[in-house]
Amino acid sequence: MTVLVIVLVVLLSGASAAIAWLLAGRRASPAVPLPGPSLPPSAPGLSLDEVQRTVAADISRLSSLVQQLGESTAQRFGQVDRSLQHHAHATQQLS
Repeated sequence: MTVLVIVLVVLLSGASAAIAWLLAGRRASPAVPLPGPSLPPSAPGLSLDEVQRTVAADISRLSSLVQQLGESTAQRFGQVDRSLQHHAHATQQLS
């Protein structure tokens, strides 16, 4: 019973350290600058084709940003997973 409590304490402390590390890294990472409006002030005078091209370009940029966010998140979760595995291994060795 005591070993189980020790294992749980170590795993919880490892998980809280991993979460704190993730949050600290998230605050430290530079913010992605948001693009300004891509339509010029004379937008009402634009043709439908021009507006469609502009919207397509904006959607492409947004898609790229979402993909970068997904990759970054996957990398961070991988790092947290490896950290938790190391903690579990160390805990298992100690018990």
